[in-house]
Amino acid sequence: MPIQLPPISRRQFLGASLAALAGGAFIGDLRADGKPVDPTRVALFSDTHLAADAKAISRQVCMLEHFEAARASMLAMPALPGAMLINGDLALNAGLPGDYVTITNGLKPIREAGIPVHLLLGNHDDRDNFWKALPPEDANKAVEGKHLSILKSKHADLILLDSLEFVNKTPGLIGDVQRAWLAKALDARADRPCVVVVHHNPTDPANSKVAGIKDTDELMKVLLPRKQVKALVFGHTHKWVKTSIEGMHLVNLPPVAYPFKATDPSGWVDGIFTDSGAKLTLRCVGPRNPADGEVFDLKWRT
Repeated sequence: MPIQLPPISRRQFLGASLAALAGGAFIGDLRADGKPVDPTRVALFSDTHLAADAKAISRQVCMLEHFEAARASMLAMPALPGAMLINGDLALNAGLPGDYVTITNGLKPIREAGIPVHLLLGNHDDRDNFWKALPPEDANKAVEGKHLSILKSKHADLILLDSLEFVNKTPGLIGDVQRAWLAKALDARADRPCVVVVHHNPTDPANSKVAGIKDTDELMKVLLPRKQVKALVFGHTHKWVKTSIEGMHLVNLPPVAYPFKATDPSGWVDGIFTDSGAKLTLRCVGPRNPADGEVFDLKWRT
């Protein structure tokens, strides 16, 4: 499963569960250090690209500075999120051991605040180095070589997938076995709103320059007929975009690190989930951007 890091101070989160696959991790109505926690809120990070060198700069951005700014913004919220996830590409290029030292150190204040952290894999991550640096509490082997999880909340289930195929190569892959597991997990939640989260973007035939999920067509055959799937959330392209297909929302998370196009935003997304939809608010970091505070108000398809 994607790495699920519990709060460092467990007494702050009595009753929180990092269960195995059948139950999944649960977002509870909890408090950390006296600060209220909103169990409907999930902090969505993607593409942090942290490096062993904390001062490393790429595209005129110090990645750690952007991450620390995003972290401070999240921790300053009046109510803390019930969970936080980073949707892949934690590391800068090839997922070196030192990169994960920087990541581990960067996550410490979040865990000390009592927020469970969920980490997914992107094409710039290395599984072996990742697991050595950040061993999970529970390692689920439902799909060999893939890391899967289900993050449960009061109003929706977030199903976290693994699209890493090769380290430092752009495209991603879900694969036959993981798709079968996904179909089974969704069928068991026919009466629950489900949001699928994965690092790579679905490949758009009209834009072949962006290499995303190689088996996009097969993935869509799993997602689109199952109306409980309300949204597919991804990163990878370093864009902040919302589209839809057959009523299912496609949400492209922005990078925490750097945009590929200087005028695009970088930052994180404050997600609040309800029975009928989700409110996603962009919180920018770095240079002032007119998209800061922009809201995607999603209504679930019926």
